[in-house]
Amino acid sequence: MFSVFSKQEDTSNYESLERDLQEKDAIIDQKNAIIQYYEKKINELEEGAQHIFLGKLLHTRPDGVCIYRSSVRQLFPNIRHWEFNRPLDKDHVLKLKDIIQAKQCLEGHIDILDDGNELCIVNGQHRFEAIFDLMKNATFDREIITNVHKVSSLTSDEANEIFLATNNIKNVQMSDNPDVKFQHICMGLQEEFPNGITKNKSGKANMWRLDIKQLYNLMQYNDYFNNSNNSEKSLFKNIIDLNNTLSVKPYDYFFGKKRAEKFKKQYKGACESKFFMGLHTETQLAILFQNHFK
Repeated sequence: MFSVFSKQEDTSNYESLERDLQEKDAIIDQKNAIIQYYEKKINELEEGAQHIFLGKLLHTRPDGVCIYRSSVRQLFPNIRHWEFNRPLDKDHVLKLKDIIQAKQCLEGHIDILDDGNELCIVNGQHRFEAIFDLMKNATFDREIITNVHKVSSLTSDEANEIFLATNNIKNVQMSDNPDVKFQHICMGLQEEFPNGITKNKSGKANMWRLDIKQLYNLMQYNDYFNNSNNSEKSLFKNIIDLNNTLSVKPYDYFFGKKRAEKFKKQYKGACESKFFMGLHTETQLAILFQNHFK
């Protein structure tokens, strides 16, 4: 009798355990179904998400690039040029203005770098300039598609690769290619002279200052700086030495006999910021670089 009851009890325990496992599996299946449902809803929300400047998120590509639809009125005042892009062709900008004015829709798209803090145009800067000038008329607006590339830093190798990938390589001269060495020098000089080197949307600076874009262009088109035998460290030191040389030049070296208040203010600002290269015009600096760096 004892053995029969023991077998019945074991069978009953097994069946109970099996029911418990089935119930737990059913609960897990329900949880997984709920998770999948909310993941789908989150993806749907993200696909239709609105960015304050970029507009509506249309699609996220497998490589992580986000495609947005926005209006130039909403977006363009809140983005700027990537400092290390090619110099602008003003004639091309004027031609684009005529084309854009004649169309109700904007052809093509622009590519933007997003480091989490700033949005910078890496491809489409001529369209940006043409449209921004047209936007001086407050009624002007156009729909625009943007490809947004998220990067860890605007001076990273990744950002440089995106520049080369998004621009038509046939139109990019070797001297136009972003050079990480020059970028590091620019960023280092900005840290050294925070009140002397600026980072403006226009790529221009005023008074005694020099914009980081202007500084980059000076190096980019100078043979000495493009000589691979010259290291980043030595080039950085050479620019510091040039600024030190200019720091002991008298007022008349920069402005001659001019005594207008604006020139006095520029000279005082340079002395206070310890940055003197910006007292020269871009043309003067290009000549100075050519003669000084040999």
